[in-house]
Amino acid sequence: MDKFPSRARATAAALEPRVSAVVAVRGVGPGGWTALELCLRSALAEPWIDDVVIVDQGNAPSISSSLRALQLDRRDVLVASAHANAGYAAAANLGAAKARGRWLLFLDPDVVLQRGGRQVAVPMPARLITNDSGAVLAAGLDGLGIVQIAEFVAAHHLASGALLRVLPAWQCPALPLHLLTPGTRHRPARVQVFIDWVQGVLARRLAG
Repeated sequence: MDKFPSRARATAAALEPRVSAVVAVRGVGPGGWTALELCLRSALAEPWIDDVVIVDQGNAPSISSSLRALQLDRRDVLVASAHANAGYAAAANLGAAKARGRWLLFLDPDVVLQRGGRQVAVPMPARLITNDSGAVLAAGLDGLGIVQIAEFVAAHHLASGALLRVLPAWQCPALPLHLLTPGTRHRPARVQVFIDWVQGVLARRLAG
């Protein structure tokens, strides 16, 4: 999520830190610290995450104390308290308001960020869902938020600086690209020429 609207990008680009992780910790009991600490330590270990904002909401006293101790131990950790009866959206909004980064990564407290080829699932509520790559590209250029798009589609805009690569050390699973034609037995020569041309174009784009 881009915390700043497009009009503020020129001044916001110089702000540091760049990426803030927001973790809303809600209703965790006394025995929940081990799993929660794994989530927080994994976020703090990532070099692209500059600070972590933890929203303490209705947790056991021992959990709240541990969160405060972590804040005292780390300059890149901020703990904010939310009312126990407030919903998740209120907690997330409080964390976003306290965050210093331009980009916000919202983490559930049971998510552990990992590398080394392992798959990590992070819930990302979508503001726009479409299968039109042109619409996705336009949304990214208009500053509506983070978009997922084929690299060869965005290559020109990445090179010009109109788009910025987010989380470069992480990659989403590759999406298949299919070209449907009649069976090869009666395929017209012009169709085969088109298939060969498309394969060559994509090979050059993906290689560059």
